[in-house]
Amino acid sequence: MSACQENSEDVLEKNKKIVTNFYQDFFGDFNFESANNYIGDIYIQHNPAVADGKEALVNAAKLWFKNAPKKKIKFNLVIAEKDLVFVQIIDESDGNRYSTMDVFRVTNGKISEHWDAFATFKKDAVSKNDTPLF
Repeated sequence: MSACQENSEDVLEKNKKIVTNFYQDFFGDFNFESANNYIGDIYIQHNPAVADGKEALVNAAKLWFKNAPKKKIKFNLVIAEKDLVFVQIIDESDGNRYSTMDVFRVTNGKISEHWDAFATFKKDAVSKNDTPLF
């Protein structure tokens, strides 16, 4: 391996850092301008409520998080494989528990694609087992 090539483990760690830093800056601190630092010129969005492109994400987030307090993001899972980074967040609010799984593709050091899935567990819900979500 030449000095210019990075070890694949180093790339995975860098990709995880890119995604977790973005997630905190954008979704925790609501620094929406930080999208310019983390998201590439091409950004494919798989959430049907948001159009492709960095600007569409920023505009949607400004509506979603209007008047929301900043918060420290608590990552339950951060997993990197090839050019994908998976993060899972568990948050609690109003007695409800929210689980979010996001998958980001990182291309040349920038986020280029995104998928997400959400689950809400209402405070009055009764689980049929004692197994935690994650």
